[in-house]
Amino acid sequence: MDTQARYEFRTWGKTLEDVKKRLLQLATPRHTETSEETYLISAVTDKCNAKIRHGMIDIKRLIEKKDGLERWRPLLKIGFPLKSSVIANDIFPNLNVQSPQLPKTEYGKAEFLNEVMSSQSQIAIVPVSKTRLQFTLKECQAEFASIGINGIALDTVAVEDSNFYAVWQLIREVGISGAANVNYIRQIKRVLGWPDHSSI
Repeated sequence: MDTQARYEFRTWGKTLEDVKKRLLQLATPRHTETSEETYLISAVTDKCNAKIRHGMIDIKRLIEKKDGLERWRPLLKIGFPLKSSVIANDIFPNLNVQSPQLPKTEYGKAEFLNEVMSSQSQIAIVPVSKTRLQFTLKECQAEFASIGINGIALDTVAVEDSNFYAVWQLIREVGISGAANVNYIRQIKRVLGWPDHSSI
């Protein structure tokens, strides 16, 4: 797993077609992907991005905010079944929620969601649909995506790289430097009507 921390900038809107057009003028998408994902949203922190995609749980953690960018470090990317030790020692601590008793030695995806996570009052299980156009622009990764969260349709555009200055340069070039940087966790909480815990 790549554990290199990256600076990220993400903006949202009901439609971001103008930004999509600018991206398409700058580069040809290297990849288009449609996915149905499940986010685990903690009521007590915005620092943990935990999602299930393609049969794997993927966790990254917010480690720094710098001049409008967020720096995230990948922590875990592992397939199901999950060992109880991974759930107790890696997943729950990052969600800032105490782990429950885990009587089984491992859990499949359905067991993990239905038996472990669904009983946690401080965690929401949120399905998210995505259709993403992914670009490589200079040294940065960028994407335009059409997103569905609880029946709410939104567009999002993101830029990321380990180089802080390269990210800001591309943000300006794409024309989104005046927008707010809002990560997936905060946006999903807005849809859910949950309070913001974005301080670091």
